[in-house]
Amino acid sequence: MIFEEGVDGGENPPAAIKMKKKELILIATLVSVIAAEMIFYYAGAKLVSDDVLNDLLVTIATRAVTGACLFVILLELKYKVFRKPGAKDLLFVLPFLALVANNFPFASVILKEARIVKPAAYVAVFAFSCLVVGFSEEVAFRGIVFNYLLESKKEMPVLFAIVVQAAIFSLMHIFNLFFGAGLGATLLQIGYTFLIGAMLAIVLYRTKNIWFCVFLHAVYNFGGLLLPVLGEGKGPHLITVIVTVVLSLGVAGYVLYIIVKDKLYVAKKPAAESGL
Repeated sequence: MIFEEGVDGGENPPAAIKMKKKELILIATLVSVIAAEMIFYYAGAKLVSDDVLNDLLVTIATRAVTGACLFVILLELKYKVFRKPGAKDLLFVLPFLALVANNFPFASVILKEARIVKPAAYVAVFAFSCLVVGFSEEVAFRGIVFNYLLESKKEMPVLFAIVVQAAIFSLMHIFNLFFGAGLGATLLQIGYTFLIGAMLAIVLYRTKNIWFCVFLHAVYNFGGLLLPVLGEGKGPHLITVIVTVVLSLGVAGYVLYIIVKDKLYVAKKPAAESGL
């Protein structure tokens, strides 16, 4: 075990001490994610001569190390995020899968307004990089941050934890300004990553399986970044925009239904007040 709970006179340590450990872990989680990004950008490692492939390989290496360390921490915290999925879980995730899959500009590719210019091997490496990035970020924000908020703020509604972790997740992307991104593009990214972060938190809350979140995150990144990284041509076609709006409204209604049905907006009563 990494963090020994220990005993003192035969008694377990106070709950406050346990929570302080988790707060330190939370801070370490956020710092490690930022540090990984900084290392990726400023280290300038040159693994291969091709710049595109090199960036993908450095991303994989950086995020794999970060993700592995965070995963060990997640296991140590013993949060319930590895429940065996059932048929209901798979059905529950389908609307979210449809939304993230639509992030790929199918219409532009089918109408030959955009195309992939790099070999299939590059696409495979890119897909793996999306999976590794999704893994590291989901372990950090949904696995650790979200569950920490649920545990430490038990008197607050679940919706509080959903919103706060989504805000933290989205604001982390402000560091893209230091990596050459424009202000407008960064603000736009902060906006939609907040919504994605909230959506993935609801998926984890309902399914108790973080692998769903990792997969959805990876699919979203793959669809949205494949052409900008490995292709050329026009941006999303009008058809894709319309389908995205329709799917987004449908998923928004679905999420609202879940929030109301599960009463995620209702504050939890202390055990003493509830008569338990």
